[in-house]
Amino acid sequence: CVNNLKQIGLGLQAYISDNQGRFPDGSADVSWLWDPNAQRFLGLCWYDAAASQLGRANYSRDWMDPNAEPLPSLFGCPSGHGEAHHPNWPYTGDYAANVRLGDPDSPDPVLTLAAVQNPSSTPYVQDTVKQNNFGEWIFRPGASKEANAAFADRHGGIGNVLWVDGHVSSLRYAEYMDFANKPHHQG
Repeated sequence: CVNNLKQIGLGLQAYISDNQGRFPDGSADVSWLWDPNAQRFLGLCWYDAAASQLGRANYSRDWMDPNAEPLPSLFGCPSGHGEAHHPNWPYTGDYAANVRLGDPDSPDPVLTLAAVQNPSSTPYVQDTVKQNNFGEWIFRPGASKEANAAFADRHGGIGNVLWVDGHVSSLRYAEYMDFANKPHHQG
């Protein structure tokens, strides 16, 4: 799982580097949203952006696009679901991303890497309980374990977190909630 997150991080860093320091969109469905005024797709969501840098050529341009390649297997945690939630949807995943990074419609969005004040303590992608809920708001303050389905502590009581600077660390649930509820860690 740690290796999976590191690889996903490398894909995300490559995408950011190729796009003038801009994060891919943090929302889950942006890859297939068409802007009729601009006559273009709105952009790539975080997992399509990472996967495009990891050898996946054809991502979905529509909900349940039959021509889309599945995400690489590293998007499935070895201790998680590891297979698609919906057999016709080309995405499998046991990780969620920080929707504030790259999503212009999220509250208090952070659109570029340069805008992140503390990359080593800003979460980017983490283990998630809720498979295929890629747009979960991670490190959501004030949530109980039952209400906050974003964090999975499936590795002997810990969950893994990829930070914006590219390192991966593990947290116990209590550490996660302590971190989530400190205001200076929420952006």
